[in-house]
Amino acid sequence: MLNKLILIAYLCRISTLIFFILETTMIFWDGENVLPEQAGNFKRYLKNYLAKLNYEYLLDDKKFNYDSTTDEFLDTDIQEFYHLWTIA
Repeated sequence: MLNKLILIAYLCRISTLIFFILETTMIFWDGENVLPEQAGNFKRYLKNYLAKLNYEYLLDDKKFNYDSTTDEFLDTDIQEFYHLWTIA
């Protein structure tokens, strides 16, 4: 009986650890996932801003892939704009 309780406690700790790892290392792939609110707001802002200036073609080959653990976009150009947007 004691061995079963120890095994159950061990399995619970492992599942909690796996859930924590998966929760904290979430990558949001553009087109496959809905971005978190702030990142989504930035994406809409940047697309609208560039459209108003007729520069939307600058985003033709860009993907808005986002890493929630670091609060950063994986594309360096987009990340630089995102950083400026968050501190403005």
